[in-house]
Amino acid sequence: MDPQPYGPFPYRPITDHLGLSWPNGKRLAFVVMPAFEYFPLNMPIPGPRSNVPETSGWGRRDYGNRVGAFRIIDTLSRFGIRGAVALNSMICDHCPQLVEKCLEQD
Repeated sequence: MDPQPYGPFPYRPITDHLGLSWPNGKRLAFVVMPAFEYFPLNMPIPGPRSNVPETSGWGRRDYGNRVGAFRIIDTLSRFGIRGAVALNSMICDHCPQLVEKCLEQD
């Protein structure tokens, strides 16, 4: 994409929109995308507390990677909801079973 003064799309106000239609005449679309992230205990977690180790925040996030993420994936699967996932690259190194579980759902 070449840089342009107004970005990749020409300016068009909402009053001149071309319309949008979803399949089967549906009026709403959304994406389910949980974020799975890994943060080492020996590094500060982004936020108001910068002490190391910040065990309170780390504990909540570690619970998510060990328990919560798997419950989310199982619940989505049980109801036939296909989602996407956002993850940081450290998840691949430190929580490979979680990555494998995500790939199984495809």
